[in-house]
Parts: sequence; structure tokens; C-alpha cells
Amino acid sequence: MQPLVVLDNFSYAYPGAGEFVLRDISLQIFSGQCVLLQGPIGCGKTTLLMALRGLLPVGRTRGTIQVYGGRRTTGKTCGLVLQRPGTQLLSATLGADIAFGLENLCIAPEKMAPLVRGALAQVGLDRPLASPVEQLSMGQQYRACVAGQLVREPEIILLDEPMAQLDPIGQKQLLEIISQLREQGKAVLICEHQEAMLAKVIDAHWQMGAEGGVTCASPFMKRVERDKARTVLARSGLSSTKSDGHERQVVLKLSDVRLFASAEQQQPALNLEIASGERLLVVGPNGSGKTTLMRCLAGLAQPASGDIHLFGVVVSLRSLRGRLAMLYQDPKKQLFETTVFDEVAFSGRRRSLEGKVLEDRVVFLLEALGIAHLQQRSPHLLSYGQKHLVGLAAVLAGEPEILLLDDPFAGLDAGSIERVKLLITRECEARNLAVVWTAHDPAVLDNWADQVCFLQGAAAKKQEPREKNGLTLQRPGDFPWQEGDRAKPLFSSGYLLALCTLLSCAAFAARNPSVLAGLSAVNLGLVFLLAASPRKLLKKSCIFFLWQGVLVVLLYMLRFGGGQGAQAGALMAWRLFLAFWPGLIFMACSNPRETARVMGKFLTPRLAFVFTVCLRFIPMLLSEMREIREIQVLRGARLLIQDLLHPRYWSDWLNCLLLPTLVRTLALADEIALAAKNREFGLYSKRTYWPGE
Repeated sequence: MQPLVVLDNFSYAYPGAGEFVLRDISLQIFSGQCVLLQGPIGCGKTTLLMALRGLLPVGRTRGTIQVYGGRRTTGKTCGLVLQRPGTQLLSATLGADIAFGLENLCIAPEKMAPLVRGALAQVGLDRPLASPVEQLSMGQQYRACVAGQLVREPEIILLDEPMAQLDPIGQKQLLEIISQLREQGKAVLICEHQEAMLAKVIDAHWQMGAEGGVTCASPFMKRVERDKARTVLARSGLSSTKSDGHERQVVLKLSDVRLFASAEQQQPALNLEIASGERLLVVGPNGSGKTTLMRCLAGLAQPASGDIHLFGVVVSLRSLRGRLAMLYQDPKKQLFETTVFDEVAFSGRRRSLEGKVLEDRVVFLLEALGIAHLQQRSPHLLSYGQKHLVGLAAVLAGEPEILLLDDPFAGLDAGSIERVKLLITRECEARNLAVVWTAHDPAVLDNWADQVCFLQGAAAKKQEPREKNGLTLQRPGDFPWQEGDRAKPLFSSGYLLALCTLLSCAAFAARNPSVLAGLSAVNLGLVFLLAASPRKLLKKSCIFFLWQGVLVVLLYMLRFGGGQGAQAGALMAWRLFLAFWPGLIFMACSNPRETARVMGKFLTPRLAFVFTVCLRFIPMLLSEMREIREIQVLRGARLLIQDLLHPRYWSDWLNCLLLPTLVRTLALADEIALAAKNREFGLYSKRTYWPGE
């Protein structure tokens, strides 16, 4: 039987890179075979998947790589699903997103609906086609990404860390999908650190080495990695040395805390205490409120009811700055320096560590996590797992008193997990650090936690699964939102687009406050006339205006001085807001599918796609900008409103907020472009369009 994939001593180096990231990779994959590929973080697993899909930039290569017998037949080669589902969903509704690849392949609109429903049935995602993708759970979004690849009928499915962000139910459903794909004769290649979960479906188990090559995995490899990590840490002085010189006291107390106000999401009240030096594990399925709880503990959100006290006082972001550190699920959001060393050192500098003391602290953390060799590398060019370790070192460098970790072991290999656990154990015992971390599966406990808090999946109770043909399906109609529920617009998308474009151009041309006031009134009228929820849209608009206004005024004051700069900056901020506000109104009040169709009439497919995707991802970028600010405040950056009263802190708004936001914007654009190319966007000069739900 002819293999679908053949790699013969294949090596690859990115453009401009001196070293090969893939070295001498040789393997074969056959139809109906499920192959598990493992390796230490940074060894090039994701790069290999992208090479198989044909998504890598042109760089130096050696050896050969053949996919599907050497023929890269469009839509019949590989379907790749990367780690982050959010940026791989490129349309607003489920049906339109699954059909995105079909549009790029110019499939006739009347043929799309059966193909879309068939792909959704394959992954067990029984949802209305008009369901907003933002309302899908993490597990449902991942299944939607798989369906978006299966709809093109590829012969090979590539999955990058599929178990990392799924709860046990989602993991079980994914295993069922993989089993079904094998039965259909599809080949599946999985990069995943948690091999025990995949034992029932894998046919071959390969291990990538840090120095290159692929070998058959040994059942003892994980034990060797853990033992090696323990040996290195013991030599570094990181072995468990419990300190009895610290007095344990309660640092965190939750009293009758409920995270959600709605009856559908109601959960039992949380009552717990954690003392200094203790570790608390929060376990629950996707959507149970783990991240919401972490945000409440950090003072970034408020619970629906109850009280949270940290260090004996009610939680507030201002009081926790420097005392509490938090590592988000996505480490890329909190990286902004040019080198790993400076990234880790930032929190330490804000805690007045300097000179040899600071250098020793940074080097100690990097060595403990096995990434000391990366200290002069850019943190933005590292692998997902390496970024996660850099992010952890960065929050520990400031020597916080309490540490919050949102799913800290996602994307890490066995050796890295062991290093993280031993380092945190050492910090708990040496400095009385209290730790709260989240996980989907209680199996990660491993007798490491002092307390365990189980969050029930309240939403899951309402949506009880049912079985059909061996697949776990959700009940249809659980999403009340339908595209028909939108208020019928006064204008078609075409006329509304023309009006909003005219208003934006008028804002750029305006030069005096009276004209700007008139344009503001017109935009406000559109909000109340067209928006289904004017209050919600006004709230988003005000937040956007506040932040961009503060940043613009601050930059003008730095450039032109106090009074003159503030006045000119306020006028410019007003103009810029009125230039963007019509776009926000259009995005909230128009039908995404109709918008794409309208844009496609007078723009090229590429420009029309860029326009509609930008409209859809603006809210995501604003949300990430907010999270960047929150992260930086907890790391010691002076980004609170009251900090504006002190000119010596103004540079933080540029260095710690604007620059990271710019970096994140560029990274988000790259992710979206990669996701679009992965689904054949740009293959032809024209596209067809999904006919709708």
C-alpha cells in the first residue's frame, strides 16, 4: 500500500535562520493510521505539521517531503487544526465558517449546505447553522475547526495539541471523532504530550528529538524525562527543602461566592480559605467559570454575590499590584520585551530588585525551567510551550505572595511539567507563596494540591448530551440566537456601508468641534435606530473612546506639552473615534454574510475578506488590549487611571500597553492570515458565497 505521507531525511530552516528547526526527519503515514508524534517543547512539532500542510515560508530545505503520493491536489491533501480555536474561526456564524473553505474552492452555493451539515455530523456538533461562533464553548469551537477542515474531504488530518484545552467530555468526543476518521480510511497525525488519553486510538508512536530525527517512542521515555528534570533541579538547589521559619496565615478567603447571576448558570456558593504556602487546585469542565474565578481573585472582575478577601481586605486591582501575579492561558498576551531576559526581569525591576540580585533571580528561574539558553532570544519567536515557561518565569520574578495560574500545564511536555511543579513547590516552601491553579481534569492533581475546589458545569446540565451512532451530540436549539432574531435593518448592508463610510470620511475631514458634534449626533442616532441593543453598543463605544482618547491625549502632551498638547490631543482623539465609530455601528447592525456579499461586488475577494475579518476581530483586539493592561498592572506597570496624575509613569502607557498591543495586533493578523491560507483562501481569483442558514 502506498503511503500518504513520506519524509526522507527532511530538514528545514526558516528564512534568515542559521540553524535547522527540523533536522533529518524520516517517517511514513498510511491510510487509516493514527500516528502520535511527541517531543520536547521547541523541537519543531508544529513546524512539521505546517510543512506537511504546505504553509511554511520558503526557507532552506534538505531531503524530501511527499504528501499524498507527491501530489498536492487542492482540498484532498491535509487538513490542519492548530492549537487556538478562536483565531481559526473566520466567520461570525457556524454554517458560514464551516463553508469558508468551500467558498474558496468555488463550490456552487446550492451544494454547500449538505456538505456543511455532513461535516458537522462527523464531529458531533449538532447546532443551528446560524449559531454565533463566539457562543460556542472551547470544545465546540475546536470541533468546529475540525469540521471546517473535514468539509474539504482531506485524506490526512493534522491535529496540534488537541487535548490541551478540552475538558474530559471534550476529550472523549475528540477520541470518538478520531476513531471515526480512521474507520473512514483517513490518516491522522497528532502532536500531543498526553499520550495516555490517546492509547486506544493510536497505531504508531514516534518521538522527535531535541537534536533532530524521529525514533519509535519507548514506554519509558516519560519517566526518563521526569527523572532528568528532577536531577537538574536538585543540582540547582531546587529540591524540596521545607522551611519551618514562616508562620502560616490565611491569605485568601471566599465567603458565599457565586460567579454567575443567571439561574441557568447558578452553582453552589464557594466557601474556602487558603493559607500562605498552600496550593489550591480549581477543577471544572469548559464553561464552568474557572477563568472567571481567577479574574475575580485578581480584582479584574466581580462575582455575582459573596465576598473575596485577599490579605484580609476586599480584593481590588490597585491593592494587589506587586503582591499577586497571574499567568493567563495564552502566554503571548503578556510578552512585550525584546529578549527573554528583559521579559523576566521586568517584574523584578518593578519590585526594586536590581544589579546582581536581579540577575541572579532571573538566571535562577530560567535555569530552573530549562530555558536559560533562550535568555537572549526574542520571546515572540519561541514555541507555545517555551512562551508559557517564559511567562511563568516573568510572573515569579517579582516574588509575589500569591500566584494564579490558568491551566499552567497546557502545551508542556513531561519534563517541563516536572520542572514547573518542583519550582513552584520550592517557591511555596521557601517564600510561603500561595498558589491557585486551574485544570480541566482532576487527574492532573497527582497529590500535589493541598485543597481541591470542584466547579460544576452548570451550563452543561441544561444541555444534556445524547448519543447517536456512537457520537455524543448536544441537543439542537440550545442557542436561542438565530439570525432571524436580529431587528430588521432600515438599510440594506450596502446602503449602511455607504453611509458609514461617508461618516468616517467626514470625520477625517472635520476641523472644528461644531462639525464633530454634528457627526456625533448622527452616529448616536444610528445607534438607537439600528442597534438591537443600543445600551450594549454604547457601552462598548464609550470604552473604546476612553482608551484611545487617553492614549492619544497622553502622546500629544508628551510631544507638545501640557495645555496645548491636551487640547490638540482631545480634538484628534474625538476625530479618530468618529472615524472608527461608524465601523463599530456597521459591524453591530449588519448581517455578516450579506456584508461579505456586498463587499465582494466592488472589491476583490482578498480585499473583501480583509475588510469583513477586520470588522469581526476588532472586538477581540479590544478585549485583548484590556487583558494586556490588566496583566501589566499586576506585573507592576503604572497603567491605572490615577497613575496619569504622575508624569513619571506616562512612559508605561507607551512601553507596557501600546507596544504590547501593537505586537499582539501583528501576531493576531499573522494567525488570521495563516488560518485563511490553511483553508485555501486566495487559491482562485474569485470565490462563491455561502447562501445562508
